[in-house]
Amino acid sequence: MSSAQPQIADFDVLCPFRYADAVAAGISPSSLRGSNFRRIFRGVRVHSSVPDDRLIRVRGALLLHPPGAFASHTSAAHVYGAAVPWLPDVHVSVLAARDRRRRPGISNHVARPDAAVTVVKGVRVSPPTSCSSSWPGSCTWSISWWPATTSSASS
Repeated sequence: MSSAQPQIADFDVLCPFRYADAVAAGISPSSLRGSNFRRIFRGVRVHSSVPDDRLIRVRGALLLHPPGAFASHTSAAHVYGAAVPWLPDVHVSVLAARDRRRRPGISNHVARPDAAVTVVKGVRVSPPTSCSSSWPGSCTWSISWWPATTSSASS
């Protein structure tokens, strides 16, 4: 695969993807293990030209979980763009304990079935107003940062 052409058919390697999905799309396992791709988590890769950042890691972590999973705690804050400390793990909340996907670099949490979820930058996240209840004392950003309208948060 040429580094100048980081896509195969309709498969976008510039966004995190599951290893198995890439193989099914025609990317060889040897190519996925080569220098053109970077491992984010076990079973998740991205093209090596994509800079490593928090949003890429959050998107990659969510790929490992069922569709109802969402970024929470400081990982949700990072998706919103809040200035919170960088923690090494991506925090992912699921609605049932069986939906946790244990991997190094991912901290799983089980949320209440009625947990509020919103979408920001195409990523399912807990709303800032729930942050203080999910991680007391860590999220003063939830009061001062939350935008006045929900339309600006869902872009």
